[in-house]
Amino acid sequence: MDATEIIIKNEFLQEADEIVAELDLFFLDFERSPNDLSNIDRIFRLMHTLKGSGMAAGFTQLGEFAHGVEGLLSMIRGQTLKPSTEIADLLLRSNELMARLIKALKVDFGSTCDTSELLSSVLTITGLSVVAASPSAEGDLGYGLFDDEPAMPPPNPVSISAPARLHESTQQHILVCDDDLPIVELLCEFLSLLPVKVTGVTSASEAMKVLNTCGADLIITDLRMPEVNGIDFIRIAKQLVPRTPVIFVSGYAERADLAAMCQLGAYDFIDKPITHERLTQSASNALRLKVIRDGVDELSRLNFRAYLLNSKLVDHLPANDQADQKILSEITSCLDRISSLTRHILGDPATALIASSDLQS
Repeated sequence: MDATEIIIKNEFLQEADEIVAELDLFFLDFERSPNDLSNIDRIFRLMHTLKGSGMAAGFTQLGEFAHGVEGLLSMIRGQTLKPSTEIADLLLRSNELMARLIKALKVDFGSTCDTSELLSSVLTITGLSVVAASPSAEGDLGYGLFDDEPAMPPPNPVSISAPARLHESTQQHILVCDDDLPIVELLCEFLSLLPVKVTGVTSASEAMKVLNTCGADLIITDLRMPEVNGIDFIRIAKQLVPRTPVIFVSGYAERADLAAMCQLGAYDFIDKPITHERLTQSASNALRLKVIRDGVDELSRLNFRAYLLNSKLVDHLPANDQADQKILSEITSCLDRISSLTRHILGDPATALIASSDLQS
């Protein structure tokens, strides 16, 4: 971690401390008068800032939790949820938990705490369900495809190592998983015409080993497999690579399968037999989406860094020529990177991946 990243994290934690202190006062007033919504817009904006800045600064757990609370506040704000003393108490306890987490993060950037119980209470009220670790990814907060579809039980826990770095090279990586080896070979042959690296495996356990080792920019998996079916495999895989798009393939899918795919945020479903044109078109579009998402994430981080550097420059008044020149140089470099990445995202998505990889190095 370089000096600039440390500055960004410390600056955010200081700002977050002030936000939760202000929210605490608002939530105390809200608890006393739940029907008084005069401050709800201000509360919502503060929580939105805490979520966005927390994710941009790299504090994923804090950002995820704030995201859940933001959803609850959005429903109150839109008058689709009637406020009550119970909800006010939940908001107060959520704010206290975030304050404790921020305090721990000030000591150790890698600190975590158990947010599962409170987050579950928040999501129960809002009717949302968290399928993957990061709600910042589209599809990670899923709604059932059918209203009468029961909630899916979580798969048996498995041991997952630290997430692999997905951009160690500029070439994108597709992981293909199917228990039928001839099918794996055929899909890999179809995909070999794309400018990507393709890895084929015949079981979910092999696929998890690949994800642990080198990650993937796209997963293509069969639905029916003997050891672990495709749905449960992706539930597990999403803990490791939450932002990786998924394409399911199968000769037969039931109604419950379609609902589960929707909840997992699947990019596409392809019926067997699979044609070359159908597979390569879907894979190309999914990879393009991944590139754009990664680019937007990087833009968010760079914009936040530029904001903090500018704040630091203002704090230096009266001017300190030597220090100011260094900060101005960092701001200029940051803005140049933002401009370069934006052009790549709006232009050729294949080069956007290269730009994003370059910026992270």
